[in-house]
Amino acid sequence: PTAAEGEPEYEAQIAAYKQSLKVQEQAAGAMRNLSMHAENKGKLVSLGVIPPTLLLLQSGETAIQEQGAGILRNMSVSAPHGAIIISDGAVPYLVSLLRVPDLKVQEQAAATLRNLSATPENRPALVQAGTLPLLIELLSSPEEKIQEQAGVALRNLSDQVDH
Repeated sequence: PTAAEGEPEYEAQIAAYKQSLKVQEQAAGAMRNLSMHAENKGKLVSLGVIPPTLLLLQSGETAIQEQGAGILRNMSVSAPHGAIIISDGAVPYLVSLLRVPDLKVQEQAAATLRNLSATPENRPALVQAGTLPLLIELLSSPEEKIQEQAGVALRNLSDQVDH
């Protein structure tokens, strides 16, 4: 049973929820740090890190979305891991993050798509997911890093024959 607003139990539930979000963000940050190192990437994939990371992308909290997209950005540098990221269904979530108003989230999502687009076998899935119009929009971002990520992704995707 949920307490009504204004009751002490309600305030305790809100505090616990906020604490849970902080724990999620810190845990995701730890995973992001681990995912930066080449020797950890294969281990993380074999431990099944990608599906729970997709849940982070769906969070309503931008700090958690940023951490999740950062994990995928780090993992997507490796072509085999990029293929797993795509097959596990990350692309639609990454595409939706390109629309989030938070620039840090946009940058991480665009960088992940850039990394994924570097592998020719990944390009059809990215184009089919509707990345092109959103990446073109990001070329006008106020953040130069986002413009750069979008531009490189578009350059890579322009090499895809069947748009």
